[in-house]
Amino acid sequence: MNWPRASLLLLAACSAPAAERDPSSWFAAEGQRAFARASTGSGWVIVGGQPARAGLGSCYDAAGRRLATVRLGDDVAYCVDVHGPHVAIGMADGRVLLTTWPELADVQPCWRHPRPVVAVAYAPDGERIASAGHDGIVRVGPATAGAAFVSLEHTAAATCVAWSPDGRQLASGALDGKVRLHTREGRLLRTWNRLGGEVVAVRWNGEALECDVRPTPVAEPERRQLPRD
Repeated sequence: MNWPRASLLLLAACSAPAAERDPSSWFAAEGQRAFARASTGSGWVIVGGQPARAGLGSCYDAAGRRLATVRLGDDVAYCVDVHGPHVAIGMADGRVLLTTWPELADVQPCWRHPRPVVAVAYAPDGERIASAGHDGIVRVGPATAGAAFVSLEHTAAATCVAWSPDGRQLASGALDGKVRLHTREGRLLRTWNRLGGEVVAVRWNGEALECDVRPTPVAEPERRQLPRD
């Protein structure tokens, strides 16, 4: 039988395994906006919600079946990271929350930034956690509720954090085009300045550190006549 090309494409899309589809679509199908997701190896944790209304987190298995959903606050969740059964979530209200996969049970506060948290990351051993906030601060401390933390300063909103593969160093980036490298304990090792735009992601490629930079071209000043009245 000769199937029309459009039918073949539709059939291929419908028959694709759920794990090959965009997991965020599962969250969106429930009427929520997805801001971030993290793979657990056997499923997904997806966070988001409705801006200025509700922050939500949901767990799904690899087939897209929802396992649990929890309301996290009155504004959205921006970021999530997973280490084994442990889940860390960064909130628009500045909180960093800890919970567990797949139940999303016993949500506990870790610490709080004065402004939104847009990145969280577990160290490779899962014992420490780092968060980046729009307050220009990266916080680092034990991955336990109410833990003491160290504050690492940026000169603009911090956007991203990434641990080295051995967990001994932490890289972070900010909107003013800087990347900073600290030890696990918080000692500054190096700063890269003027990278040509806003740093939106940092990552380790083996022992090499990489970053994504969003260019911010400077426009020429525009001359305007001011009104007399």
